[in-house]
Amino acid sequence: MSKMKYKNEGVDRGRYMSSNPIGYPVKPEGPGTAARFPLGLKIGFWFCMAIAVAVVIRRIVALSTPPSPNALPQLSGLDAWFITHATLTYVHILCALVFVLLLPFLFWSRTRNSVTLRRAILPLGLIVGITAYAMSAYAVGGWLERAAVLFFNTLFLYALCRAWLFSRSGDRPQQQRWMLRAIAILLGIATTRPVMGVFFATSPITHLTPAQFFGIAFWIGFSINTVVMELAPHQREHRIRLIAAEERGIMNTQIKSVTPTAAVHQGPHPGMLAILYTVLFCAGLYPVTALYKQPYWPGPWESASTIVPYFQTYGARVLFCISMQLGAMICFGFFTAAVVSRLHFLGARAAGIYIALFGGFLVVFDAMAGTMATWTMIHPSVAPHSDVVIALYYLGYGLGGPGFSIPMGLLMAGVSVTAAFMRVLPKWLIVLGLILAAAGELSWLHLILYPKLLFLIPLTRFPGFIWIIAVGCLLPKSRKPLG
Repeated sequence: MSKMKYKNEGVDRGRYMSSNPIGYPVKPEGPGTAARFPLGLKIGFWFCMAIAVAVVIRRIVALSTPPSPNALPQLSGLDAWFITHATLTYVHILCALVFVLLLPFLFWSRTRNSVTLRRAILPLGLIVGITAYAMSAYAVGGWLERAAVLFFNTLFLYALCRAWLFSRSGDRPQQQRWMLRAIAILLGIATTRPVMGVFFATSPITHLTPAQFFGIAFWIGFSINTVVMELAPHQREHRIRLIAAEERGIMNTQIKSVTPTAAVHQGPHPGMLAILYTVLFCAGLYPVTALYKQPYWPGPWESASTIVPYFQTYGARVLFCISMQLGAMICFGFFTAAVVSRLHFLGARAAGIYIALFGGFLVVFDAMAGTMATWTMIHPSVAPHSDVVIALYYLGYGLGGPGFSIPMGLLMAGVSVTAAFMRVLPKWLIVLGLILAAAGELSWLHLILYPKLLFLIPLTRFPGFIWIIAVGCLLPKSRKPLG
């Protein structure tokens, strides 16, 4: 109780706040007080909770009533699948409902230290995660939706298990952090609902069907929750460090004159390059995917009678796509050079950074070669020749498909392993990089087991956007002074 007034009683504010198990600034705790989360996170938390409860209630009603004859065919098929797997569905949604309803008690000062509450949360979360794998068998959005569920569900279970392990070891701060990550990912399913609402509202303009936008909505919804939960604590902790530094007098000019300053890496910001790469690449996808209108870029599993006419007819769309992706690859090359240079600046001397450099530059080389093959394919003097078009199509696919995912895996593995030994990136980001790297390297089997392992390529590419942006933003740009 002697620390209740840290302004007037000279309490070390920075040291005191660093004991916060969640990573946000808090007032000194007394009876009835709780951690002070940012208002935006509070609103988002209760908003996601309300949606999650409403979704469960809606599903229970749908299971107990006959399907509506006016429903969309894809949604009718989804409801029919749930009805035929009613036991699995009830176990999943009821456990999820209890899990969500218990979440507020994890933050209430009177119950957040309850051992019984923590023991109930873990098995409920495991049941929800395991049953989610089974329920992804039927996906309205196809493999894109299924890949999002598999990826983020695995991430949820990993975060939940990490929280449990830290709880067993008595590391309360880490246990809280990983539990927050698990909660954010779980509530991502609620965030997908407003995203789907936007797609439904704009469908008269975009002409997109649920089968086309469900997968995209899942990736957007889960990614929003995951990224927000990761970035918000870092911003808060940065502010806390600044406040503590000012109160301790480190910012005083007299102390600066005798204190060694940290060396700062000179070069482009890799985070900005990663964001620019992502924006340009996704912008290039717009006119050749279901986001625009049919027909869209044919897949390698389709027949030559489908592939050849598309490139003979829609050359303008393809040209815009490859132009944007060519610019994206320039940004990706700069990103690779900036990240490797920064790791070298921070003291890395192992082979990992050169493996990363080789993988990143090989991604750029393969992508540019594939882009040039596609440009040749749509050239007016080449497009009329069907045999040449189909040969160039598969060459471009090889360079832009497994030719992307395999070297991208090398880049992710090189950066992640090096960062793990140097401890310059969060553990969750290192683990994510290693998982995506494994998927990228295993995608070479896609050439043999085609098309069974085709999903490994988008599994490396699209979560890779999150990974490179996080690496670019979180990799330190300064090193400690020798003094």
